[in-house]
Amino acid sequence: MKKTIWWATYNLLPTYLIIVDEGFFILLAGWVISKLTDSSLLTGILLSLPSIPYFFSYFTGTVIDLSRKKKLILLMLSLIVFMILLLSQIALLADNLFFMILLFYLSAIVFGFTANITDTIFSIWTKQNVDEKEYKKIISIGRIILRGLGFLANALVGIILTFIFRFSIIPTLVILAMAIFLSLPVNIKDRFNEGEKGITFKESLIDGFNYVRKNKVLTQISILTLENLFFGILELLMIFYVQDFLHLGPIYYSILIITAQVGLLVGSIFALRINKGKLGFYQFTLIAIMSICIASYDLIHYVFIAIIPTFLISFLSGITSTLGSVTQLRYINKEYWGRASGFIQVISKGIFALSGPVGGILIEILGIGGTYLLIGSIIFMFNFVRLKFKEYYNIEIK
Repeated sequence: MKKTIWWATYNLLPTYLIIVDEGFFILLAGWVISKLTDSSLLTGILLSLPSIPYFFSYFTGTVIDLSRKKKLILLMLSLIVFMILLLSQIALLADNLFFMILLFYLSAIVFGFTANITDTIFSIWTKQNVDEKEYKKIISIGRIILRGLGFLANALVGIILTFIFRFSIIPTLVILAMAIFLSLPVNIKDRFNEGEKGITFKESLIDGFNYVRKNKVLTQISILTLENLFFGILELLMIFYVQDFLHLGPIYYSILIITAQVGLLVGSIFALRINKGKLGFYQFTLIAIMSICIASYDLIHYVFIAIIPTFLISFLSGITSTLGSVTQLRYINKEYWGRASGFIQVISKGIFALSGPVGGILIEILGIGGTYLLIGSIIFMFNFVRLKFKEYYNIEIK
């Protein structure tokens, strides 16, 4: 069984690299735009753009479910992203602010599509090749790898922005090239069931929607993901918290981002130790603590003290997200994975696209500290919805 787990983990490396690379690019590009334009709105738009493709997740998920060329789709999208990123680097070197921002925005959108589809394809691969009993281990190991890679990438953010600002997109090109290379030998089956050949795109859409609608747990998961709007604003807040609230440079921003990655990594590892209890209880308790930590930034004026809430928020998030992902993997049949997960992502990731502009406006109106207080309060209150969703709350962790 150990061989199966590590074999599966190796085959999932391309999706980990692409997801990490997307976040790496957004961090770099976000700082570049905020530094060159001093605009929270323009920066917020960039941070939200990778989430726009998730509004179409249900349709892309249906396409992936029906597609006989999953791997080809993955490779083509990855190559398109590579070319746009290359043009973005050229625009940055040429000091052409307009085209640089335009290409950064385009890169963010296409990267979002690529990460979304890659995640869907490799989730399908997991359903095809991994026993259900091993889902928790695979997801936890995957998140540990993601956080580890993210840690390394984020450790470089401050260094890159400080010493090679004009060449800051090149590392993302290198990581993407590695992901493309590693995905070449992965064997992805065309379909789960060859008997489904005759199903049309429209029929598949309707079938997938009905599947989610009739499943109370999946419906409740979809509603609960609305809180991602507020969690998404934290990413934008962190940039301006360091720049304008603490008046510090990119090295200190990198320190907080690394702290967050360490917290997520430790949280993902710790989630492996949770083998019993109700999912809702864990999530309700941990998210309540997270909301208090979020509000506390308004009182913290020293970066090394800010490490404490940053670590706690990320640590608790690592636990809750791992437990939630395992639940989703358990409750969605493999034949419906692309459509069902796509439907959920329309809400969970799609609404994330609004977090950048909304966060930018809130920062302009309330300031950085006021926005932290508001977001913490909203997350705290929204968390009580979990108590109403009995089916979701009472899910037993296995």
